[in-house]
Amino acid sequence: MKKVLIVASLSTFLSSFEKSNIRILQELKFEVHCAANFENDGGELDDMGIIKHQICFQRSPYKMENMKAYRELKRLIKENKFFLIHCHTPIGGVITRLATRNNKSIKVIYTAHGFHFYEGAPIIKWAIYYPIEKYLSMYTDALITINTDDYLLAQKRFLSKNIYYVPGVGIDIKRFAGIDKKTNNNSKIVLLSVGELSKRKNHRVAIEAIKELKDKNLVYYICGKGELENSLKNLVEKYNLSSQIQFLGFRNDINRICSTSDIFIFPSIQEGLPVALMEAMSVGLPVIASKIRGTSDLVDDGKGGFLIEGNKINEYIEKIQILLNSPKLRKQFGEYNRKKINQFEITKIRKIMSNIYIETLGDYKNEPL
Repeated sequence: MKKVLIVASLSTFLSSFEKSNIRILQELKFEVHCAANFENDGGELDDMGIIKHQICFQRSPYKMENMKAYRELKRLIKENKFFLIHCHTPIGGVITRLATRNNKSIKVIYTAHGFHFYEGAPIIKWAIYYPIEKYLSMYTDALITINTDDYLLAQKRFLSKNIYYVPGVGIDIKRFAGIDKKTNNNSKIVLLSVGELSKRKNHRVAIEAIKELKDKNLVYYICGKGELENSLKNLVEKYNLSSQIQFLGFRNDINRICSTSDIFIFPSIQEGLPVALMEAMSVGLPVIASKIRGTSDLVDDGKGGFLIEGNKINEYIEKIQILLNSPKLRKQFGEYNRKKINQFEITKIRKIMSNIYIETLGDYKNEPL
């Protein structure tokens, strides 16, 4: 059986986002191998019939262990005749394409889940990451982007043989089918954010807005864990908001939590195409989000919610107040979002990805093992 390899820096990425691609490749009659750092693997891929390879990838590009990861991956590729390698994550994408740049027999696909350089990004990110990505695009048979901003930039500036726009990893709308929003008996208005507690997710802006609102009839739930957890909790205590703002940690029941919420708040600074936002829209939540790459692909301003440029706390306050005061508008926005998100349904994404694999591989069925 012919072999393909999927690469990402961490195994959690594969288990969260690559199950669909694994199934597609298996349906195309490939033996699927996965290379990642499996040190903290939870075994979510164990029943998928894949072959796992431990590579000591580190998320930080400044870790010396990534030199070892390069050698490990190079050895793995040499020992196996892979017809295709599909790489993900910045480190996984860089190391894979460096390791294969002189191997013309392997087709290489890279999915950029949001370039580090984008309109408004710090100059240092353009100075570091853009030249690397432009150079590596020469060794990329298919470059997949997941939002329109990245797609247009890649088409204009990069040298990949083919450049595609695929609207994210897809969302399984069936998980949310039949879920009626607001199934709890809580009389308070529930605001919800889902995402890692990090600077990039920018939860502080929402906390500051709620502080200024001084509305005891709302509560704010934050789902996620991360390096800023203690800092954000201390900020909530400082503002005496512990009775209104609750940290729910990492959750596996986001669909249920969304169903008991009224408004989704997404003030992120940088995204590719955010799954958490898609899930909220699938339940029918109105959205208040930052106007950035990725969110603009999902949320139609004034139709499914409000998009806000920059960290304008006063605008967050204003838009939250509008939705607090108008159940009719919340329902209108939510119904619009539930229809809009059908464009990103996972079966549609699977069809697009299957076609990309087939087009990239060419006449692979007639090639010798």
